[in-house]
Amino acid sequence: MANENTYFWLIITLAFAMTALSGAISNRRRRLPTLRPIPGYEAMPRAVDESIESDRRLHLSPGSAALGQTSTITAIAATSIIYALTERQSFLNRSPLVTLTDPVTMALTNDILRKAYMARENLTAYRSRVVSWFPQGQNSVAFGAGAAIRAKSMDTSSHIMVGEFGPELAFIGEASMRFRQNFVAASTNLEGQAIAYVQSDAPLIGEEIFVGSAYLEPQSAIFAGGAVALDALRWAIIIAIIIAAIVNA
Repeated sequence: MANENTYFWLIITLAFAMTALSGAISNRRRRLPTLRPIPGYEAMPRAVDESIESDRRLHLSPGSAALGQTSTITAIAATSIIYALTERQSFLNRSPLVTLTDPVTMALTNDILRKAYMARENLTAYRSRVVSWFPQGQNSVAFGAGAAIRAKSMDTSSHIMVGEFGPELAFIGEASMRFRQNFVAASTNLEGQAIAYVQSDAPLIGEEIFVGSAYLEPQSAIFAGGAVALDALRWAIIIAIIIAAIVNA
């Protein structure tokens, strides 16, 4: 147990050091590091632009990701994506539709939307009623069906579902295919991720959910440094596993 705790804090310290170092180097060079391409994050700005051009709403959702629970980090990552995409279109007088199941995350999302419109000095366009709550709980069929119906009634052009979802994600995926809408999805839940991988036009895989700010807010050296650090840690862990397997063989 002591060794496991030591390894855990070693990894955390290494991640923090690499993030800070990457950010400092980027600031010194006045040039952000080149990030590996992720199709999901390339598709998101295109979906926003399409909604602007077609004069239709964007549908965003963190699913059942909830603050103060085991999915807190997922909720924070999902709302950061919601902020970046909303800010991109916040010069309009039309807010995106946001569907979710957690009331605490609902309050955070409303604040995120308000700040996105404040950033463009267009606060009069902000409408809190575009954030829709559905019955709480993981694998909520009511959420999946309700969100799909709500999105249809509000004439959405794309669905960007990044957060915690289970089998209920299939409702939105099926609706997007039926009405030929863009569908970008990712879930920290294995069942939801399987559906996202099959139905989504450009799914995010694994920890890619947590680097949204680096790709959608590229002017930030710290966010970019964090993404570089995450990639470096991934390779470090892979190499460590291979070395351990060779040593123990």
